[in-house]
Amino acid sequence: MVKTELTVGEIISGGMEIGKKNFLSLLGAMILWGLTIWIPYINMGTTIALVNLPSKLSQGGTVSPLEIFDPKYRKYIGEYFIHWALKGFGTYFSVFVGFFPITLSWLFTELLILDKGLSPAEAFSASSTMTYGHKWKIFFAMILFAIIAVVAMIVAGYVLALIPGAFGGFIMLVGMILLLSFLSTVKLGMIAHLYKRLS
Repeated sequence: MVKTELTVGEIISGGMEIGKKNFLSLLGAMILWGLTIWIPYINMGTTIALVNLPSKLSQGGTVSPLEIFDPKYRKYIGEYFIHWALKGFGTYFSVFVGFFPITLSWLFTELLILDKGLSPAEAFSASSTMTYGHKWKIFFAMILFAIIAVVAMIVAGYVLALIPGAFGGFIMLVGMILLLSFLSTVKLGMIAHLYKRLS
């Protein structure tokens, strides 16, 4: 079996490409998710759909914002409660012992439960296998992207703050929301790119 080679730059550029292609669709999905926050059962389904979007994005093409309302996502609520409890405990323990990058072993667990029909335990094992030998590159890609995102937010905030008056305040608010949304889509795109490359 030929080992998949990844680079930090490729992970970020792959995420940028997917994020740009799907920005409006993902923005629509995030807005629709926000509208369901008052309906717990529906919101659980749309939340599961959002965290699973990278598996759809990894297939190419664009996703529909209405995808998050597919009833199949609500079918997995029980599995996701178990999964999130285990992942939360594991993440807390890894931070406690000072080795946070190990949590990247579980990067694809949510995707594998629904996309491949694995149990939570099987998903942890499969995700660890997929990320084996790649965790440090993924870690540095995530750190570099976080730095880029923070710098972009600071620069955009400074530039938009130069627009005077109440209208300037409105433009700044809208601009920052759109930038934050775009950065979120790129992060989803990075996970989608990794999922495609390592599956």
